[in-house]
Amino acid sequence: MDDNYFDFILCDVPCSGDGTIRKSPEKLGKWTKSNAEKNKPLQKELIRVGLNLLRPSTAGDSVDGGVLLYSTCSLNPVENDEVIYETLSEMNNDLYRYEIIDLGDISRSRSVGGEQKGNFLRVLPASSHGGFFVCALKEICTKDNAHRCQNVKLRATSNELIETKEE
Repeated sequence: MDDNYFDFILCDVPCSGDGTIRKSPEKLGKWTKSNAEKNKPLQKELIRVGLNLLRPSTAGDSVDGGVLLYSTCSLNPVENDEVIYETLSEMNNDLYRYEIIDLGDISRSRSVGGEQKGNFLRVLPASSHGGFFVCALKEICTKDNAHRCQNVKLRATSNELIETKEE
């Protein structure tokens, strides 16, 4: 599996579900910060596993690499903003560089009732749907990790040659 990278990974992680309070109002009365904190280790681990399987960009900060979407049906920053920032802080080093993708116009044009903060998308609950959070992440190549990214690019090129030869 170490030669395989994915173009798209969806991490719809377990959460407190506070974005579903419109259809399950009892969740609001049961919600506590400490309960939300209990989800963080698993949420962060799922992001780490996903990012390690993501195909990195091969050209600086371009969009040619894979994308990981992190999503919850929660609107609180404990399970969303904090999980993202803490995970990136723990994972970014000389060999790996991960960044949040700016959802920009996508989030404003495609979400009804969506509210973008810090490159995240929060969709508030409405009569037609519950609330949820989305963040897009990618690995980028820098001068410090260029060798790792170049290896991925070489593997991709050799796979294309093999596929062409078999046709």
